[in-house]
Amino acid sequence: MRKLTSLLVGAAAVLTSTVALAAPEKLLLTEVVVSPTPAEYIAIHNPGSTAIDLTHYFLADFVTYYQIADTTMPTVDNADFLVQFPAGATIAPGETQYISVGGAECFKTACATTGNFVGFGVYPNYEVAFADPVKSSATVTDMLVPFTGAVGSTHGLTNGGEPIVLFYWDGVTALVTDIDYVGYGSCNGVNKTGVAVKGSTYLADTANNGTTLHAPLSSGTTTLNTCRTDMAETGQTMTGGNGVSGHDETSEPNNTNWTACASVTPTPWGPDGGTGGAAGSAGSAGSAGTAGTAGTAGTAGTAGTAGTAGSGTGGAAGTAGTAGTAGTAGTATGGAAGTAGAATGGAAGEAGSAGAATGGAAGQAGASTGGAAGAATGGAAGAATGGSAGAATGGAAGAATGGAAGKGGGTAGSGGSPDAGVGGKAGSATPPAPVDSSDDGGCGCRVAGSDSDASGLTALLLGIAAAAGLARRRRRS
Repeated sequence: MRKLTSLLVGAAAVLTSTVALAAPEKLLLTEVVVSPTPAEYIAIHNPGSTAIDLTHYFLADFVTYYQIADTTMPTVDNADFLVQFPAGATIAPGETQYISVGGAECFKTACATTGNFVGFGVYPNYEVAFADPVKSSATVTDMLVPFTGAVGSTHGLTNGGEPIVLFYWDGVTALVTDIDYVGYGSCNGVNKTGVAVKGSTYLADTANNGTTLHAPLSSGTTTLNTCRTDMAETGQTMTGGNGVSGHDETSEPNNTNWTACASVTPTPWGPDGGTGGAAGSAGSAGSAGTAGTAGTAGTAGTAGTAGTAGSGTGGAAGTAGTAGTAGTAGTATGGAAGTAGAATGGAAGEAGSAGAATGGAAGQAGASTGGAAGAATGGAAGAATGGSAGAATGGAAGAATGGAAGKGGGTAGSGGSPDAGVGGKAGSATPPAPVDSSDDGGCGCRVAGSDSDASGLTALLLGIAAAAGLARRRRRS
């Protein structure tokens, strides 16, 4: 049992206090278990929306509890008790707390009791302590004993019937405030009508002796129980009484607002009580970022146009076509991928980089194809076609014809100089003398040693010189 430095020291502080505290707030008694002895407990519930300080709240199971505010303490039978909640104890809104009357260890394990009760399997929030350590628990807070003799050595809840009172007293006022009350079975009810204490007088209570207005108990069950079913205290007189806001707690028809429940399942929020709320669901993974769109491949450069062959005699080779412009590398549309989601999005984000890589590679292909095609096709075509045609046509025409002007046939080819086709010196403008057919026997040929032979030799030498000059010019170009 967890003791304070002294139970009586704490209680004495309450009894001698000279400062009035805040007004009492409403709580409800909701369950009472009276048998077997190890299972005995009382449950209280906070129906409000705020936590309540229990420091000045008390529990008792006899009818003269109110005498605690008088100069003479009440006489408590050996089987009864009057206990106080520990200083600073609180009850949360909507919470139900359990006070073991038979000892916290027995509440949990049944303390080897014969019969079907095996314990509730959990500790209560508080216990009315026993001197026997087997029954009490060191891990559960003890209810305070407010004065000597307040707890009988054989305290417990009588199976035949008793009153259970939850009340408030601040240690200063002459009158206590009833918080809730339930009588079960057959017993004398609370009636303090007209009782005077230190010059103050209680208002009327509702007499409820016997079984009138008393809560019913279950029978033949593992534990003998009674449970509240009406949390609104329907039928209770709400004015002119000794309770919170003038309620008459002794007037509630507990014979209809409570039931003989067949079983109970304590779920304290205490040492090892009710299970906490289920763990929150794991956050959903972030949506994957949209993959970047791959960059569009660069368009391949157009091959250079081949140089037009020179048509003039000896025309210079056509200029090689300009190499095609390299295709612009495709721009990665994706850029950076969408921000990665918590887990899945990270991998997807890499797709943006893939888009950039694809676009870059495509652009390089455009440059390579365009450049090579332009240089090879344009250069070779221009040189081979333009050069060869100019030389062959221009040279041959100049040498063979002799008579026609050596200007390259007509207009020079593209890239060829207009007068590049001069094929050496032009032939003589005067035609040779007619041949005498009688000198050669009618064959039309010239006889060696004649003037005609000299003219032919001269023409031949001039042609050779012209051809040599043409070859030199071609090499220079």
